[in-house]
Amino acid sequence: MIEEANVGLKWFSKDIGGKLDATESYDYIKSSFFTAFVAAGKPEGMAVFELYDNTFDIVTLYFTPNAKELAEYFKAMPCEKPPLSIDLTIIVGVYGSFEYYYSSD
Repeated sequence: MIEEANVGLKWFSKDIGGKLDATESYDYIKSSFFTAFVAAGKPEGMAVFELYDNTFDIVTLYFTPNAKELAEYFKAMPCEKPPLSIDLTIIVGVYGSFEYYYSSD
């Protein structure tokens, strides 16, 4: 079962600033991740999600456990899996990553 295989795996997060300020970091991380993602053969479960906090104007990127090396490269910090939310969107990776990590949520 997919969910059992993902238990205990750490996610990584990185706040990249406000919506307007974050564009350069966002674009750099997105393009770098996409290049590495393709080079790795587009593995299942390797993705980056974005969550925007409108109240505090903070964009947070969440790297899946399968993206650990890139998360560490970008100095993302270990964190818990982000809660499934309508505002959580995938920005790079296989779109099936939602099901891969949230199949039982």
